[in-house]
Amino acid sequence: MITKRVCRVGKLQLEDQGHNSFFVLADPGTTLEDVMKPEYWVHHARRVKIWDHLKVQAEDGEFYVELLVHAVTENSVFVKIIHVVEISDEVREEVSKEGFSVSWGGPQQKWRIVRNADGATINKGFPDRISAEEALANVTG
Repeated sequence: MITKRVCRVGKLQLEDQGHNSFFVLADPGTTLEDVMKPEYWVHHARRVKIWDHLKVQAEDGEFYVELLVHAVTENSVFVKIIHVVEISDEVREEVSKEGFSVSWGGPQQKWRIVRNADGATINKGFPDRISAEEALANVTG
């Protein structure tokens, strides 16, 4: 005889009752490889538990990843990727203009265009590197 599996009464819960979901705005320069290392999470190992979700956005806009916690020790959190969006240098058309560069200016300025000669910020507030590079193509000396 074949038994049908069904979701039993009481098993359907709101998501926050089944696991925690955390958001992290990772420091500029943090890579996807960094957040995959168990020791990256050393300061949070006591707060998270198995099956928790960690949503990580790089402050500099280089990636966004959703992680599943699959193991926790006193000083480490082991994660698996659920979903990732990564801005790759390989797919991004490089835009350069002599005398200018694009750089991350922190949470206030965000991505910006800088005149190399004197370090002056020409334009700022771009949400991602690609937007700043597109604007750089239109800069006149």
